[in-house]
Amino acid sequence: MSATVTTCGNLVFFKLLLRFHTELVYTILVRQDKSDIELAREEAQSQNTTLRERFRDWLKWIAGRIRARKYWALMKKLRYADAGRKFTRDEMNERR
Repeated sequence: MSATVTTCGNLVFFKLLLRFHTELVYTILVRQDKSDIELAREEAQSQNTTLRERFRDWLKWIAGRIRARKYWALMKKLRYADAGRKFTRDEMNERR
């Protein structure tokens, strides 16, 4: 992951280059007031982390919420499924 910061007047352009395991690269351009970026950077530093790490954690948090929502929607959709009886421990652990 790499990041570049460009200023233009009172605005800061924060360009973030993300690399994932599949080597897909995403560039995220954030247009934000310079004072907001500095405050966020100071807050991250007070927590012994970086703004980049905080942003990455935020993205993971958002993705986790979406995955959880999809999981529960699937469970709700499959609620009708019923095996008709309880399985024993041996039956549940049986390998075929």
